[in-house]
Amino acid sequence: QIWSPIVSLLGAVVVSDACLVDSSPAAIDKLVCPDEFEILLTDSSCPPEVVQKLESTGKAVVSSEWLIQSIIMGACPDFTAHPRFRYDSGNE
Repeated sequence: QIWSPIVSLLGAVVVSDACLVDSSPAAIDKLVCPDEFEILLTDSSCPPEVVQKLESTGKAVVSSEWLIQSIIMGACPDFTAHPRFRYDSGNE
């Protein structure tokens, strides 16, 4: 929630996390991401099933550290450029 105003100002579209709350197998199977959806900014509280589903469709799941570095650099670094960019890196 803290990042919503910042990412909106940067031109991103913020989506509700309500679709990620139910991580039951049935809900995960129904999870559909639009083609425009590229990145999920989250932390280690994100259910692993959701992460797996998103990554299997080519979406990136990153930590706030990735966003911070993107702002500092003025460009988006590769999602795998640093271990702290992982959503579960412990950098919450």
